Amino acid sequence: MTMPVYAYRKGPKRPTTKRDDPEFRLQCQVATYLRFALPKDCIFTASMAGAKMGKTTASKAKAAGQARGWPDIMILPPDGVTRYIELKSDIGSLTREQIAFRERCFDAEERTGNLIWKLARSLEDVEFSLKVFGIKPRCGVDLGIRERAKPPAGHLP
Repeated sequence: MTMPVYAYRKGPKRPTTKRDDPEFRLQCQVATYLRFALPKDCIFTASMAGAKMGKTTASKAKAAGQARGWPDIMILPPDGVTRYIELKSDIGSLTREQIAFRERCFDAEERTGNLIWKLARSLEDVEFSLKVFGIKPRCGVDLGIRERAKPPAGHLP
């Protein structure tokens, strides 16, 4: 007779605690802010490359073409030049792949004269990045975005 896996575990099942994910929380706030702030002729999307996911989902994302080091936010203004914003928490640092992507963007900036990559650690940094990119925000970050941008259920606030 085969014993179930849990029969070999010693003691009761330990409760799991959800870990805080400040970068994900910031990304939710930024997405909410961009929905309000971007001019109507700009569009944006977010990459889930930095999201915490299981092995199966991660392998599916890789098979579908998800590249490591890709920025968190991509904005397409009317001039047709995509702008990238990499979001990091206060203590977060860039990975090797993110540094390589940044360097590639800096090379493109030298050739074209267009600033296309910025690092942001707060909503204020994102607002500043839009202005540096030449995108005039329709509003500032003082709209209570932090309170409005609630991460989905299952994540810590």
